[in-house]
Amino acid sequence: MSDEEIIAEILDEGLDDWIPIDGLISLVKREGKESEEDLRNATIRILRLLLEGRMVTVGELGESGFESWPESVDDAEGALLRVVEDLDRLDWFPQGASCWIANTPLGDAEAVRNRESREI
Repeated sequence: MSDEEIIAEILDEGLDDWIPIDGLISLVKREGKESEEDLRNATIRILRLLLEGRMVTVGELGESGFESWPESVDDAEGALLRVVEDLDRLDWFPQGASCWIANTPLGDAEAVRNRESREI
């Protein structure tokens, strides 16, 4: 599974619900990343692409539902650093204890385009 395919799958899932960071890690594992370092590097690379492309935000679940971290919108690198620090704290095995991913309107539009191109 390529980075583009993982991104497309995350965005497609994000049309229907928020995704725990575990979901991205699982998709990267399916790509065949065997070492912890490969898994970590690939997850960071894909999350960076999603954040810098403004296709997703990261945050947590709160009283109002998904609550995006403030830096997630305006500071992709800051948001990425916060996610990585959290995952490092959890030894990259978050089991739902870390952040969540939510599509932005741009991410939703990309997911719809991807769906439509598969249907043609």
